[in-house]
Amino acid sequence: MAYTELRVVFFQLPTLKLGCATDKLSLFEQMLTGGLTALPVIW
Repeated sequence: MAYTELRVVFFQLPTLKLGCATDKLSLFEQMLTGGLTALPVIW
């Protein structure tokens, strides 16, 4: 299950980087919420 979550995060990284160019706040929010959601599954 953790491996699946990691794959989802890695697949989203290019999208998040593109979002950084348009809206850094949105990027930060996505990383924060995504990281907090994925951490319990990974750990």
